Amino acid sequence: LVTGVQTCALPISEPGSRICRSVFRAVVALAEDERGNRNAFCTFKDGSRISTGSLGSVWDYASLPKKGGP
Repeated sequence: LVTGVQTCALPISEPGSRICRSVFRAVVALAEDERGNRNAFCTFKDGSRISTGSLGSVWDYASLPKKGGP
Protein backbone atom coordinates (compact mmCIF):
# COMPACT_ATOMS: atom_id res chain seq x y z
CA LEU A 1 0.00 0.00 0.00
CA VAL A 2 1.46 3.31 -1.06
CA THR A 3 0.69 6.11 1.39
CA GLY A 4 2.09 9.01 -0.55
CA VAL A 5 3.59 9.97 -3.88
CA GLN A 6 5.48 13.16 -4.43
CA THR A 7 7.81 14.53 -7.05
CA CYS A 8 11.38 14.64 -5.86
CA ALA A 9 14.85 15.62 -6.89
CA LEU A 10 16.89 12.43 -6.76
CA PRO A 11 20.62 12.73 -7.33
CA ILE A 12 21.31 13.16 -11.03
CA SER A 13 23.92 10.39 -10.77
CA GLU A 14 21.19 7.77 -10.19
CA PRO A 15 20.99 6.15 -13.66
CA GLY A 16 17.23 5.50 -13.79
CA SER A 17 16.45 9.02 -12.61
CA ARG A 18 18.81 10.52 -15.16
CA ILE A 19 17.32 8.42 -17.99
CA CYS A 20 13.79 9.33 -16.91
CA ARG A 21 14.46 13.05 -17.04
CA SER A 22 16.85 13.38 -19.96
CA VAL A 23 15.69 10.68 -22.38
CA PHE A 24 11.96 10.49 -21.68
CA ARG A 25 11.45 14.05 -20.37
CA ALA A 26 9.30 12.55 -17.60
CA VAL A 27 8.95 13.26 -13.88
CA VAL A 28 10.55 11.29 -11.05
CA ALA A 29 8.12 10.57 -8.20
CA LEU A 30 8.91 9.05 -4.82
CA ALA A 31 6.42 6.60 -3.29
CA GLU A 32 6.44 5.57 0.37
CA ASP A 33 4.55 2.76 2.06
CA GLU A 34 3.20 2.62 5.62
CA ARG A 35 6.53 1.21 6.87
CA GLY A 36 8.53 4.06 5.42
CA ASN A 37 9.99 2.06 2.52
CA ARG A 38 10.61 4.26 -0.50
CA ASN A 39 10.88 3.65 -4.21
CA ALA A 40 11.38 6.14 -7.02
CA PHE A 41 9.32 5.94 -10.20
CA CYS A 42 9.57 7.52 -13.61
CA THR A 43 6.09 8.93 -14.27
CA PHE A 44 5.13 9.48 -17.90
CA LYS A 45 2.60 11.97 -19.30
CA ASP A 46 -0.05 9.24 -19.63
CA GLY A 47 0.25 8.49 -15.90
CA SER A 48 2.05 5.16 -16.31
CA ARG A 49 5.11 4.46 -14.17
CA ILE A 50 8.22 2.30 -14.02
CA SER A 51 10.63 2.15 -11.11
CA THR A 52 13.82 4.07 -11.78
CA GLY A 53 15.82 0.99 -10.68
CA SER A 54 14.14 -1.15 -13.34
CA LEU A 55 14.54 1.56 -15.94
CA GLY A 56 18.26 1.77 -15.21
CA SER A 57 18.63 -2.03 -15.40
CA VAL A 58 16.79 -2.30 -18.72
CA TRP A 59 18.86 0.52 -20.15
CA ASP A 60 22.10 -1.16 -19.01
CA TYR A 61 21.04 -4.47 -20.58
CA ALA A 62 20.07 -2.82 -23.86
CA SER A 63 23.46 -1.12 -23.98
CA LEU A 64 25.43 -4.39 -23.80
CA PRO A 65 27.29 -5.45 -26.94
CA LYS A 66 25.28 -7.95 -28.97
CA LYS A 67 26.84 -11.38 -29.63
CA GLY A 68 26.74 -13.40 -32.83
CA GLY A 69 25.61 -10.81 -35.29
CA PRO A 70 26.34 -7.52 -37.01
